[in-house]
Amino acid sequence: MQVVIQKYKPVFNGFFEYLGIWSLAGLVGGVSAPVFATGPTETFYAFVFQVIGGVVIGALISIAYTIFQNKYNQTRKLIISCGVAIGAWLLVRYLIVTFLLIPS
Repeated sequence: MQVVIQKYKPVFNGFFEYLGIWSLAGLVGGVSAPVFATGPTETFYAFVFQVIGGVVIGALISIAYTIFQNKYNQTRKLIISCGVAIGAWLLVRYLIVTFLLIPS
């Protein structure tokens, strides 16, 4: 009888790599969003808040992406990674709209 021992992978394996990637993506999104939605009432502080918000959202997406990637895509197939990225982005956006933007 042969015993198979599965190697345990931590849930946050590769977190700092994904944190850097998603924070950079959030930074780019935060910087480019005011460029497309500028008006005469836009202020510098609104721009800074938009950029900081993009980085924070990128950090939240990296947490969700890391957990989903390590749980559902341990073989790191590209098509599954794309689906996990889209799913993590949608989940974080949904949670932000549900809990932060809709008043109770």
